[in-house]
Amino acid sequence: MKIAQELQHHGIKGMHWGVRRFQNADGTLTSAGRQRYDTGYAKSPRKIAKEQKKYDKQYKKNYAQAYNRAASYLNQNMDSINKKWEKEFKGYSNWADSPKYEKYAAEINDMFKTTFNQSMEELIGKRPA
Repeated sequence: MKIAQELQHHGIKGMHWGVRRFQNADGTLTSAGRQRYDTGYAKSPRKIAKEQKKYDKQYKKNYAQAYNRAASYLNQNMDSINKKWEKEFKGYSNWADSPKYEKYAAEINDMFKTTFNQSMEELIGKRPA
């Protein structure tokens, strides 16, 4: 029994070797390539970048709105917060010299964070865990 050692290739009829149907020489997709790859299963890098840019822009806008809401809320309530802490700081010309100043600053910081996070939830919804 004799085994023939020859290479046979049964390519696609009419297909030219080295010719790509879905991609141009510079790497961009042809119209047939865009139709093939933009089926919804895989997004093109350009489409992903465009969506990311749109998301980033909206996120920055929402972040600024939430920050402004939290700051205005804090400004409106500073008088009541300061009245609450006046007794603790009595006798100090500079409140920062008081040993309880860190607690005061932490309370203001926590209040700001809470109102900021609530505003962000209102604007963009809850964060996924």
